[in-house]
Amino acid sequence: MFQSQVNVNPAPAVAGDFASANPYVTVLAGPGALIAGALTPVGLTQAGVLVGRFAWASPASAMGQISGEVDGMVAVNNTGSGAPTGFMHREQQGLITVFLQEQSQLVPVGLPVTLHSVGDFWAVNAGAATSAVGNTIYANNATGAAIPGTTAPTGATLTTITVVANTINASVIVVNAFSSAYISGTTLTLTTVTTGGMFPNQVISGTGVAAGTAIVEQLTGTAGAAGTYRVNISQTAGSVGTPIAMTGSGGWLTVSSMTSGTVQVGMVLSGGTNAVTAGTTILAGGTGVGAAGTYPVSISQSRASIATATGNGAYMDVTAVTGTIYVNDTVYTGGAHTGVVLGQLSGTTGGVGTYWVSSATAIGDTSGVIYSGTATKWTCMSVALPGELMKISAYPLG
Repeated sequence: MFQSQVNVNPAPAVAGDFASANPYVTVLAGPGALIAGALTPVGLTQAGVLVGRFAWASPASAMGQISGEVDGMVAVNNTGSGAPTGFMHREQQGLITVFLQEQSQLVPVGLPVTLHSVGDFWAVNAGAATSAVGNTIYANNATGAAIPGTTAPTGATLTTITVVANTINASVIVVNAFSSAYISGTTLTLTTVTTGGMFPNQVISGTGVAAGTAIVEQLTGTAGAAGTYRVNISQTAGSVGTPIAMTGSGGWLTVSSMTSGTVQVGMVLSGGTNAVTAGTTILAGGTGVGAAGTYPVSISQSRASIATATGNGAYMDVTAVTGTIYVNDTVYTGGAHTGVVLGQLSGTTGGVGTYWVSSATAIGDTSGVIYSGTATKWTCMSVALPGELMKISAYPLG
């Protein structure tokens, strides 16, 4: 931070500093973890994680696009659902990387970070009222900011909504089978697809194919179809003159239409005339964008005429709202049905539009409330106006 002014009284601390010499506890993390995640904090243009705020950790399930290996790192972001994993202590690890920027509390994506689950820290009062000793600290699920209070902060009032099920019509699932393909080095060339398709992170098997061979990315051709792909293991399997048959992990879902709702990446499917295998999850968009089209799924299976299969959660159409809706906020509808905003699908950002929410019990509800913060185990230990520094502690009073 470059000094640009002189205050009459020095600031007591910087957000993220320890507020006492009491014992503190760090969040357990394995080798290579934790690292700043790839999400961009609200209000910034650069990805990373902000110091002096709460953060959420999520295991990295995707394959590294450079290494071609499944990374063991755990990403940390200032946004998430439910209670946060921990608080970001200031270790002077924020970097100034933007030209002419005077100060920064941002740890850029990919750099190591430390989260604390217990301790006394300084944080900015991000609420609308003066804090009081003993206030519960709520973590804003969109920003990680600390909000003191006695009740969860309200982010929006859903005046008029329509909530329906995610119901998929006339769909089939086939196995991923390729009758003509070969691998040379780290390039897989696919010429004939028997059924299904090919997609990143899919594990490939076949005569002469090295165990654990997985697709890193598609290089050329139509998405999921004939073309070339990069794999994670250099090898020779088959050749131009003698291509071989291969199979891929997962399955390939074809959606003909939707009765209601949407199809989204990460959605878990259930039911149907020929019920899908439990835990079947949409892995990517394929040729579909929320509706009719094809989608790679997590579990290999063959299912025909899966009439009216259901996707988890619900589809919420918001036509009148006061305030702002953020992904990961808690949503209460019908006065009792609780869920989480999983994503915004269309409309004005944070306003009127359609959303994917986690609670299927909300189906049929017509109004609700969005809460922008989740109660943490932390307590406010000092008085601070909005925007001022306050002390927070994970040690209970009394």
